[in-house]
Amino acid sequence: MENIFDIESPITGKKDVSICEELSVKKIIDEYKKIGLDVTNNYTGISSIKILKCNESGYRFYYPYSTIGDKNFYVELAEREAYYPEIRWEHKLTINFISKEDKVLEIGSGFGAFLNLLKTKNIEGTGLELNPAAIENCSKQGLDIRNELSDAHLVNNHEKYDVVCFFQVLEHVYDVKGFLDAALGLLKPNGKLYIAVPNSNPYLYKYDKFHAMNLPPHHAGLWDKDTLSRLQDHYNITLDELKVEPLHVNVNEYWDAMYEESKSIKNNYFLTFLFNATKPIRKVYARNFIEGRNLLAVYTKKTQPTISSSSR
Repeated sequence: MENIFDIESPITGKKDVSICEELSVKKIIDEYKKIGLDVTNNYTGISSIKILKCNESGYRFYYPYSTIGDKNFYVELAEREAYYPEIRWEHKLTINFISKEDKVLEIGSGFGAFLNLLKTKNIEGTGLELNPAAIENCSKQGLDIRNELSDAHLVNNHEKYDVVCFFQVLEHVYDVKGFLDAALGLLKPNGKLYIAVPNSNPYLYKYDKFHAMNLPPHHAGLWDKDTLSRLQDHYNITLDELKVEPLHVNVNEYWDAMYEESKSIKNNYFLTFLFNATKPIRKVYARNFIEGRNLLAVYTKKTQPTISSSSR
């Protein structure tokens, strides 16, 4: 594995990262097998992976990058029921901020849920997607879908769009800087950028580090409110809003995960009593104090580039 001092931050491009922790490859492979996926080939020759942290932005990411899923991995996932869900929480929020005069680009359109939502509002929307099945599905619906990466689309569409958005995409990208540079190149000055990502701090990801779908090869990094806020320090954008999805899940799932991690202290009978005794109030507490699964950040592209810490 590469020397830690030679690894560049995916956000700043600087060799300024630190090690947060290491995770067992065997444990990761076993967790994926529980949901019917064999990811052994993504971990050939390694016994553990690292979670590294960009010291300037706070962004945490998995390393080595060779463990991240390729096109074939996502084609297999797309065949699973509900991998590309219908209208999401972040779709409903974003559509309220877009006007009929806006030209919208969605990067990573999946099966076209948000593009269809734009269509119902008579808003001009273009989607970029690489999954052949998803592209075919969108085409059959009459949606404007392109089989292109964002940097290839940028060649003939520089600063074309009033809105650029990507929902549940950035957590799959290991070259974050290259991806965001291309996205911002497609966006007009004063245009709006919408980014939705899983929240790495709620019950699921804070207390269950081996939740398979939040690990490589599915996910490349861990996003939270602080890191999304700090993107404006490294890119030509200003953060307008940062919203957290309300908690919609079975609350006991959170408590059970937290309890399992706490059980590392053997024979902790008081802890067992405490968790059992608090069952009646869990739901009320969770709804008010535990964050939901997803985040939506809204940015405005500045009219003039600024010299950020990542470009000095």
